[in-house]
Amino acid sequence: MKVTDIIVKTLEVLGEVNPVDESDLTNNSLPLEGLIISYIEKSLEDIFLQAPIHVLPWSEIPGDIIPYEDGSGYIILPDDYIRRFIIRMHGWHRDVTRVITEDDTLYSLQKNIVTRGGMERPICALASNDEGKSILEYYSLPIFYRAPKADKKLYIKRVSISTNKDEYKNQNIDCSDNLLVPIAMRCAYYVSISLGNTALAKYFEEEIAKQILLL
Repeated sequence: MKVTDIIVKTLEVLGEVNPVDESDLTNNSLPLEGLIISYIEKSLEDIFLQAPIHVLPWSEIPGDIIPYEDGSGYIILPDDYIRRFIIRMHGWHRDVTRVITEDDTLYSLQKNIVTRGGMERPICALASNDEGKSILEYYSLPIFYRAPKADKKLYIKRVSISTNKDEYKNQNIDCSDNLLVPIAMRCAYYVSISLGNTALAKYFEEEIAKQILLL
């Protein structure tokens, strides 16, 4: 998918529902294409957080598993992560695709070997280490697993979009074409909000939900 594909589709869905005249924009506003560009990164992240697993652009989390020596451990996350993961430690009976945080009531239970997640129902938690880096902890494996390894450790990268037309006009996004319409509608949602058309924004929000169900 190209950035220009998103721009064209966003203009298309805006025009189909309620044609936008650029003369309606104030002198202090970005041109319509500039508005769309300013919302593509956020729109991508929003849709990546909602879309089903099978249409998402997964990448391997770099680095090694670091054990805590009690059957649990963690991996340091890259700075460009979005909070979608697929984790499966070797020995687990299922993937973990939803993670908890340190504020979750389940988190404190993971510190107890009796109440923590295990091979049948593993848990992963998004936390921070002493240096303030984001880490993903896993709970858990039997303590006698001395060399834990991950069969799957996947994440979604945050996409950075240039605001320079000479750059973004040639920029490709690692993303399924099936997500083009919901991404464009999300951009159209933000454009509608910025232009003060809350009714149109509400319409797009409802349509996005329908599009996600079709994926």
